[in-house]
Amino acid sequence: MPSTKVSTMASAPSPSLPGICPPAHLRQALPSSAFSASVTLFALFAVLTILHLLLSRRGAVRFVVCVCLGCVCEIVGYAGGIVRWRHVKSCAGFAVEVVCLSIAPVLFTAAIHAAIVDALAEDSSSESRRLGPRLVDGLFLSLDFVCFTLVVVGSALIVASTSRRVATVLLLTGLALQMTTLTAAIAVLVDYWVVRRRTADPPRFTLRRRFSLLALAMAALLLVIRCAYRVGDLCAGWMPSVEEETFLVIFDGVFTLLAALALCLVHAARIPLVSFSDDGCDVTHK
Repeated sequence: MPSTKVSTMASAPSPSLPGICPPAHLRQALPSSAFSASVTLFALFAVLTILHLLLSRRGAVRFVVCVCLGCVCEIVGYAGGIVRWRHVKSCAGFAVEVVCLSIAPVLFTAAIHAAIVDALAEDSSSESRRLGPRLVDGLFLSLDFVCFTLVVVGSALIVASTSRRVATVLLLTGLALQMTTLTAAIAVLVDYWVVRRRTADPPRFTLRRRFSLLALAMAALLLVIRCAYRVGDLCAGWMPSVEEETFLVIFDGVFTLLAALALCLVHAARIPLVSFSDDGCDVTHK
């Protein structure tokens, strides 16, 4: 009898949320690499959050808020992954991980859009852009809201398992919309760069502005690749992405981390730099 009691206690299920996360959603065993990846990404996103706060400047409130919220969602999501590694059947850890890691890239996308609007608004030459900042802001803000809603509802339904098919459709729609808006963001950046060089005086960007625009384009491209992976992943079913831990960490973790890191360079556009004019005088760019 004592041995039976010990065995029962050892096999007792870990804490879970009632009514959600059926066992079919969870892996029976998690590799140790999953724990290492979650801890590493947890720490790196925490460092990036602090870095973004230290580099933040006035005039980019929405950008900084979106980036920091995205990093916080990543931190909480990987904390859920750590909990799930320690308790394989932990529905709470699974729910936190799925929802937060689905929301974070949407917030980074919104940050990219906010930075593009800021760049257009700060350019005093109206001839250097085809689209006004208000129009671009209205379009991107509306699409970000729709995308955020689709991803939140879809990931919540996946966790609750109330309607797997509807949840998958919502997530796929949200990811496709996110890819579309990111591609549009890259197109706006390229168009702004080309038109600015043709019409503005002076035609060339400052070094800090080049860093900023290239960083935005790189972050958008990384998130597009991440979304493309997730679209293919969901089309193949939910479980393959969970089983293929290496690909999940690379495309859903590392690529998002690199995008958040690239967004640190956007702050460079607000850091005063000193360059030299043709006559050799120091010129400070504000």
